[in-house]
Amino acid sequence: MSKKKRYGNFLAHRAAHATRAAHQNAPPFRTFLIVFLFLAWAGCGWWAFSLSGKGPLDAAYATFTFLGVSKDNVSVDGLLPEVARFAGLVLPLVSVLFAFYGVVFRTLCRIYLRFSKGHVVIAGDGPAALHLAQCCAKDADVVVLILQRLEKETLSGLAKQKIIVLEGDATLPATLITARAAHASHLCAMMDDEAGNLRIEAACQSVAAKHRGSRAKPLILHILLPNLLLRREARDLRKTLERERKASLAEGKSASAPMRIETRPFSLTEIGVRQAMISLGPTLLDRCAAEAQTCPHLLLIGLDDVNEAMAAWVLTRMWSAHFGPPRITVLSSNGRQSQSRFAAHFPEAQAHGVWQADIAFESQHEQELVLDVATLSRIEAKRGPLTAICVSLGDDSSTLSAALALLSNYYEAQPPRPMPILMRETTLSEFSKRYGHRNTTEADCPFLVAFGQIQNVAEPSVLLEGEMDRAAALYHFAYEAFLDDAGRATSQRKMDYAARGGWEQLGETYRHANRALADHAAIKLWDGGYRPAAKGENGQHDAQFDPELTQALSRMEHARWNAERLLDGWKPGESRENRARIHPSLVPWDSLSADDQGKDRLMVGLAAKVTKWIYRDGVLPREDRRGA
Repeated sequence: MSKKKRYGNFLAHRAAHATRAAHQNAPPFRTFLIVFLFLAWAGCGWWAFSLSGKGPLDAAYATFTFLGVSKDNVSVDGLLPEVARFAGLVLPLVSVLFAFYGVVFRTLCRIYLRFSKGHVVIAGDGPAALHLAQCCAKDADVVVLILQRLEKETLSGLAKQKIIVLEGDATLPATLITARAAHASHLCAMMDDEAGNLRIEAACQSVAAKHRGSRAKPLILHILLPNLLLRREARDLRKTLERERKASLAEGKSASAPMRIETRPFSLTEIGVRQAMISLGPTLLDRCAAEAQTCPHLLLIGLDDVNEAMAAWVLTRMWSAHFGPPRITVLSSNGRQSQSRFAAHFPEAQAHGVWQADIAFESQHEQELVLDVATLSRIEAKRGPLTAICVSLGDDSSTLSAALALLSNYYEAQPPRPMPILMRETTLSEFSKRYGHRNTTEADCPFLVAFGQIQNVAEPSVLLEGEMDRAAALYHFAYEAFLDDAGRATSQRKMDYAARGGWEQLGETYRHANRALADHAAIKLWDGGYRPAAKGENGQHDAQFDPELTQALSRMEHARWNAERLLDGWKPGESRENRARIHPSLVPWDSLSADDQGKDRLMVGLAAKVTKWIYRDGVLPREDRRGA
């Protein structure tokens, strides 16, 4: 069965086939055809003239000259001279065609591309951009990859995969026009330089300003922004542009309004952290319960973009009604510098009494980092027992060495402690395939969890289709419907479609909040005594929370929401001001109005109600592992 083609119209697919043909190497076939035509011309002509009584030299001379003589002046007739004449005339044409083979198909590719629509444009030459392009090509989607420089061999390899490669500067509007970005479904700005990605956005806006008229769906612009502050600013800019577009529509300027662009700033690091922690969160709570810990406590080795995203996830998601607020300890070579960085990126995290992040910063010499067992014991004595450790030291080699040292330390402990050790990895290695996940046969031993590989985060289903936003979209839809419409939905496809429609109209700030809510669903279910059913298990599709637990979960949900809002830069205030990020509900639970408390209870109820759509195999009591 052929794969479904999601992106690219008919002419876009013709352009992809043409670019592969332009770089297809087939020297044996070309050589064989040219030699065959030459032998047919020379052999058949020489044999025909030899049979007419000419000598060998005269026959050879006649063979090479009779192509320029009219048929009436040739002294021989029959099939052989006709074959020789045909082969002799076709030979130079075929030779010229083969000589300009690549030029012909590259020209056809450019012609087809001028009428292409619905394809994917990717700008960037990093591993993530190349991997995304290759995955799209494997899914039979049309990809236009914009590169500034690339090795000839790599360029040829990409073209053979039917990836249309344009060499140029994606920050220039002319390059985007050549790539037909205004008619694409997705434009992914994935350069290593964040400023370059923002310039691509500006160039795209310039192209959109000239592209008047409407399109059925907006152009989705994915901007790679590893820096948290830049992502926050990009979300605010998107809200401003959306307000301006709606104002133009309200004034009746829809015909002259620029093409709609939906900007989606993202971070591969943030995606990797979410992928790892959504499934690992309940496991960490199991560990807290088994060791009678008072709260989840994560140790971060180093504070880079990875561990910063991990800290944000833990502080906004690892909230449980059975434990205290989550705790973070950062161990780095310069604790004061790490503390300054955290305060600059999360200025409201410790500025208000409603909630203050429980985070501490420890310093240790870089050469001794995590290798000293006494250091870990000192941290636990000072801050409490550790629930997990996350290692990210900038490069894979240093991270792997530190993670292995930790693994060895905990294996040698008596008795061995089942410590989860998370390590960020840029590309999937044989080591992580074999050891970068939990060995279920050694449940009481420490284990490694590798995450963040581009093979997992730079996937079309994740970046283009929004697979990880599916649960968040369902939450948003159910919240907007106040549970009634969600409860009546009987079709999974209809539910997904309705949720996706509302999600596409939602601002990025609210998407961010719904992602946090969806990520926390598994922990709410854990608090209620449930776990997601594994494939093949007979799970139930409607979790039930008793009233007392619902009240405790509602209090916890509001505390978690306070932390999530404050980390996102919001501040308490008398009245709500979105531009200034001021929210009047950033107060303790007991200070909330009855209506606001009801909203938190609604969020808890959603965790139980949308179970049937988020976990397709249902849920089971945590101690129940019955088979199908």
